[in-house]
Amino acid sequence: MHKKRQIFLPAAAKTFVLVLAHCWLFSIQAWSGNTVDQLKRELDAAADPYHQIELLIALADSETNAMLAVEYAEQAIFLSDSMNLPEQKAHALHKSGVAWKIFGDGLTSGERLYEALEMFRNLNKTTEEYIVIRDLGETYRAATGYDKAIELFREALSYFMATDNRMELAATYDRMAATSFEVFFHRADQLMMDEYLLKEKEVFMQGLKQHPELEKLYRSVLQQLDSALALATQVGRYDLIFSNNIIRSSLYNRTHDHENALALLDETMAKMHDTGIKRDLPLVLINKARIIGEPPINRRGEAIRMAREAMELAEEENIRIYIFMASEVVYNNSLALGDYRMAYKHFTKTRNILDQFQSDRLQLMTQAQQYELQIRQREYEISKGRFQLQVLIIGIVLLSLLFSAFIIILTRKNRQTRELLDKLSHKNLVISVQNEELEMANKDKDRLFSIIAHDLKNPFNIILGFSKMLKDKRHDLVANDVEKYATLINSSANQTMHLLDNLLDWSRMHRLKTVFSPREVSLKEIVHDVTSSLEDLATLKDIQMNCQIPDTLNVIADVDMLNTILRNLLGNAIKFIGQGGRISVLAKKTENEVQISVTDNGVGISQEDLTRIFVDNNNRSKKGTQDEKGTGLGLILCKEFVEKHGGKIWVESKAGKGSIFTFSLPGQPS
Repeated sequence: MHKKRQIFLPAAAKTFVLVLAHCWLFSIQAWSGNTVDQLKRELDAAADPYHQIELLIALADSETNAMLAVEYAEQAIFLSDSMNLPEQKAHALHKSGVAWKIFGDGLTSGERLYEALEMFRNLNKTTEEYIVIRDLGETYRAATGYDKAIELFREALSYFMATDNRMELAATYDRMAATSFEVFFHRADQLMMDEYLLKEKEVFMQGLKQHPELEKLYRSVLQQLDSALALATQVGRYDLIFSNNIIRSSLYNRTHDHENALALLDETMAKMHDTGIKRDLPLVLINKARIIGEPPINRRGEAIRMAREAMELAEEENIRIYIFMASEVVYNNSLALGDYRMAYKHFTKTRNILDQFQSDRLQLMTQAQQYELQIRQREYEISKGRFQLQVLIIGIVLLSLLFSAFIIILTRKNRQTRELLDKLSHKNLVISVQNEELEMANKDKDRLFSIIAHDLKNPFNIILGFSKMLKDKRHDLVANDVEKYATLINSSANQTMHLLDNLLDWSRMHRLKTVFSPREVSLKEIVHDVTSSLEDLATLKDIQMNCQIPDTLNVIADVDMLNTILRNLLGNAIKFIGQGGRISVLAKKTENEVQISVTDNGVGISQEDLTRIFVDNNNRSKKGTQDEKGTGLGLILCKEFVEKHGGKIWVESKAGKGSIFTFSLPGQPS
């Protein structure tokens, strides 16, 4: 069954990023023999500013570290603008827009690409113009602006078809297929029922036939992938062939054809090794690890090893997004295997990457602003010098124009300063919110480990201790001793299961994994099932449970949540009642709802405790009449789940007199 990821993930990390490079005075093939290190050495030795610009653009195109690629492109923009070279500046702006998109800043990427587009149009560079249009579509796709992205891809396709530019056609079809793939599954999640999305391929395809529009989009994805693959094969673009295979394998995986998905990924890895084009090898390993680590395959140990291999490769190339994705796979599979040490290590690693991303983002924005300010300062100085020359020639008549120009420039700079301050304020707010989220996640983690360390230790000690006595002294024990030890083991096991149920419910709720699925159910049947599961615990204390629920009384509720509510309320009643106590479960129907009450004659609750009984304040829960322990989460879960149904929960109690817990649920529709 397909599961969503358990930790957050930026949009750029959820799909594959393929950068298509086109420079002004050279092509990809011209630089294919040069490594990034070679380009850097040439740049250090270059004295000609024209050559420096070419090398900076090539570095921006070849660098796998998005932050460095942005810096190279921004330097190229500054140099070409300083030398008044519009064509070189247009190419530098293009590379900057692509690099900003990979870095994750769609807004800055769009600004740079639109500026490059305008310059190429003014220069009548039509092919470059439509390449930028395609990359604009990719920026919109990364920001989930699918309609605009497809519109731009179609515009680029029309031009490349008319000019029979097969290389750019292959690249454009590849990006269009990636976008259509995302649109298809976004709409499939909205239109198709879970029983189709979560079953094998044949059932999925049957469900697809019930939605003609969706089936048409599915066929369109396949057609675009076939077109991209055929063209990429013709022009020998292995990078596009690999991208096509990655998209196609993801399509197989999402339609539950895991066998073909894995076979295609294996084929892709083999071709990458044969061709030596291994830049996206970590992504292939990550995608394969995700498939084998999830149901129905569930080879989580192998998935962890594969993801760690991908992480090592990504760290060698310093591709941070792949490091993040690989660490996420290790985290999820370690958590599923119960290896909390490794899970916590990689949870911390992903958080550190996000923090570093924010730090780099601020650094890049500051660097970009410095370049902008230098450009504006240079423009101002040139303008001022020309103006002074005109003043010397024309005289005092132009003094009024100087004053007007000064006012306009001052107003513009004030506006730019305000806009910059607004952006910085917004980014500070984002960082503050993320810090708060991290602090909350750490608190949740600390509480989870605390509960595991303290509340589950005692019942497990009892189970282990008495089971060892049964094993070691079984020949010396009489029947009464065996029955006594077995009863204690069973009681501790039931108590442990209750603690674990609450712990799992609390964990799912805090990870937003609890699915709310209300339906009409018989209240009496639900109550009977819960009381039956607690009968052994009640018998140990000789407690009588009386349930007075009409046979015809139905409620609208999520069965799992209602079970959790009743299990916790009845479990608490048993916990705080002494020997020979009584518990009653009553229900009555009002005009719009059903009220269910759990009444006991136990120890009751003090007035001080009543004010915070449903509040998650991280305090330890109180012990029961026989020193029973709990997680302190039971009533918190009850309140959350009752409010999820649109109901309320309250308690009436006096110390030493017992308690009445009451909650309301929607009744059977009339």
